[in-house]
Amino acid sequence: KCPILLYVTNNGKVKRTEGKYLPVVSRKSDHIKLIDLEDGERLNSIMPLPKSECKLIFFKKSSSPTVLNSEDIPLLPRIAKPKKMIPVSKGDFINGIKIEM
Repeated sequence: KCPILLYVTNNGKVKRTEGKYLPVVSRKSDHIKLIDLEDGERLNSIMPLPKSECKLIFFKKSSSPTVLNSEDIPLLPRIAKPKKMIPVSKGDFINGIKIEM
């Protein structure tokens, strides 16, 4: 079975994608686009998620953590835009993620 991948951007957008949607490429092939980002947005983290439902805790530099259930994050195709689900104030950023079963 293919893993479920979690994508997190610097401004609090997230999405899940099934690994089976990632194309098979060689080490010397062209780059692949994993996620659609807006100007000034960057990919903060890509990580595999457990097969079962879990709790995700997103730690931020200057504000309280945000807790999401993994099943509440949309399961989207590889090139789909992520959804804004984590409030991140101007100047703040996500600096860590913890998975709890």
